[in-house]
Amino acid sequence: MQRWGFILCMGLGVLFLQTGSGAVPPPGSQVKPQNEVEAQAGQHNNEGVQLAEQGRHREAIRAFQKAVALSPSFASAHYNLGLSYNSLQQFKESSQAFRAAVQAQPNYGDAWHQLGIVLQAQNQFEAASKAYELALSLMPNSPNLLYRLGYVFLNLQNWAQAAFYWEQLQDGYPDHPASLSLQQHLPHLYFNLGTVLYGAGDLSGAEKALDRAVRSQPGYGEALYNLGLVYMAQEHYDRALKILRDARSVQPRNLDVILSLSRAYVLSDSLAKADQVLQNALKEWPGQVSVYQNLADIQLRLGHIPQAVAHALTAVLHAPENPTGFKLLAHIYEHNTQGERYGPGFDSEKAIRAYQRALILDATDVATHFNLGVLYGRLGNWADSWKAFKKAEAIDPQYPGVVKWLPEVEKRYRENKGQ
Repeated sequence: MQRWGFILCMGLGVLFLQTGSGAVPPPGSQVKPQNEVEAQAGQHNNEGVQLAEQGRHREAIRAFQKAVALSPSFASAHYNLGLSYNSLQQFKESSQAFRAAVQAQPNYGDAWHQLGIVLQAQNQFEAASKAYELALSLMPNSPNLLYRLGYVFLNLQNWAQAAFYWEQLQDGYPDHPASLSLQQHLPHLYFNLGTVLYGAGDLSGAEKALDRAVRSQPGYGEALYNLGLVYMAQEHYDRALKILRDARSVQPRNLDVILSLSRAYVLSDSLAKADQVLQNALKEWPGQVSVYQNLADIQLRLGHIPQAVAHALTAVLHAPENPTGFKLLAHIYEHNTQGERYGPGFDSEKAIRAYQRALILDATDVATHFNLGVLYGRLGNWADSWKAFKKAEAIDPQYPGVVKWLPEVEKRYRENKGQ
């Protein structure tokens, strides 16, 4: 719990600006010497402190208000006023008082700190972070500020900044009461940071963050899984296999982990091991479409076309409304029995029908239109090839395959049309 200290006024000469301007007072009014005004402001402040220490905050507020009314630049009285408002959970008035304190004294670290607390209590995390950062610049050895900065940035989902401040707290103040609780939160913080960096394409940063998550909490399954994905994206397949095997041992019934482990085996050219992982998965998840799709891909890579077709057809039967299955099936049909794509004897009719079925389910898939156009072109059917390419162009004019091959297809189409 934050412990507040009200500030007594012992000597006001240093605290106030001398503002005697020599202006002529209005008729009938009395002007007190400036030092006498300041002395009265100090008395009201001290009275307010005594009342606040007795828990009589409403009376204290009136005393502090008298103090700042007499001396608007009395930073300590504004600060004390803010504390009393805060005790009554009058956060709007409290924040106004603390803002007046730092306006009167910009290097008032405690007032910036308390302003941050009030803003945080109102869920104004962005504003609170700015107040805390200013306070930290004035009080750099405050572990409480490090903790609060980490907390507000956590709420802002700024994982990098939250980790930055909480790492400083944990490393510099290991005996601080919050350090123990950070051991529970930091792994998840690193995990969130890692996934954000991974999504942004920063693989190196993602690796470091996810590695910290795993080191902070050994056996953190989701962090292990995502770290494996990062290693695969970096083409570090041996590392990926090790991490994903660890992830599977922690989460043996997580299908995403098992599919990724199989994929890592595929990428490291261990197709037999990948196939075995998926065959074991079928025992746990019979009829799982993604397992059959991955099995079909492995059999295709092995050149086992009939087995690949069988797995792809099974996937289609289990998910007839999923265009991915039909696209996979069409891709397999593009291979002959020797595993050569577009090689002699490949089943062009079945490939075309599978692509057409995929387009019935998703007519906006530019890659399917493109692949169908390529298939027609290889068969010498330039009219249908041109039509497919034009549909692909209408969906995405910048699609690389369309940009590269449409001029040639159009040329062939015009030539054949003129014959």
